[in-house]
Amino acid sequence: MYEALIDADGAYFDALVASDSGALERLLSDDFIIVDVLAGELVPREVFLALISDGSLRFERISREPDSLVVRIHGDVGVVVGSTQLVMSFQGHRRQVASRYTHVFADGGSGLRLVAAQGTPRA
Repeated sequence: MYEALIDADGAYFDALVASDSGALERLLSDDFIIVDVLAGELVPREVFLALISDGSLRFERISREPDSLVVRIHGDVGVVVGSTQLVMSFQGHRRQVASRYTHVFADGGSGLRLVAAQGTPRA
């Protein structure tokens, strides 16, 4: 499951950079929620997907720091903690953000799906 978690985590970031809402729909659980890295707001799946689909939220580049990854596995649930450098824009405002993130994945029998994500800016 370790490699599958690393792959799913990478697929999530790849889908964000590609603005691939179809890939995100497949990867995100139906009850997915994210704590956004800019304001700490809770954003449900439908709103997050809409922001990606309409271009309000765009990721120009996401660089993961491989040495920062910490993976924990608890039964059918996996947690990935890591660090990224983001170049993104929200509603036309471009930002560069260094962040630490936590992603929670669960395997409900049809493969890993991202249940929750949280990003924290770091200096």
